[in-house]
Amino acid sequence: MKTDPRARYTKSIIEEAFLSIVHEKPLSKVTVSEICTRAEINRGTFYRYYLDVYDLADKMADEGLERVKKAVSGESGRDFQTALAEMLRFLKEDSRLFYLALSGIFDENRQNSFMQRVFSELFTALGTQLPNADEDLRLRQFAYISGGSGALIEYWLRSGTKESPEEMAELISRYADLLIHAS
Repeated sequence: MKTDPRARYTKSIIEEAFLSIVHEKPLSKVTVSEICTRAEINRGTFYRYYLDVYDLADKMADEGLERVKKAVSGESGRDFQTALAEMLRFLKEDSRLFYLALSGIFDENRQNSFMQRVFSELFTALGTQLPNADEDLRLRQFAYISGGSGALIEYWLRSGTKESPEEMAELISRYADLLIHAS
């Protein structure tokens, strides 16, 4: 379904206002009124597109995740480090994704951060399986790798992306490999 240009523009200014606010303070402190004031729209316009701040955050995270999926999609079994570097380049260059990654936005159950969801998609796209027979241990390893890697990527973004995406991908891959082989 195509969205008319006016609706796309309106959503865009709402999203930009939201991102600028969520960059200044936690998501839980953002209000619809603040977004409307910053976007210079009325509340009715906001509610035409979104139920509340969390609905806006969830929809933006879903759209961002779709863009990440497209960036890293490819044949199953592709090299993790190469795909991760590609994803990091994409994240660094896409300002919307950049701020989503820094915002700590959660999924609809408020459990998984945007970066954990990105890692889940990356593992799925690559057909990556952690080499452990115990399902519970695999889930714990994935949670640790995605959470720690997400935090490391957030630090990288906040500190100005001094290292290249390839250097960060190598570092994350090395840390993940240490964890997997230590278990």
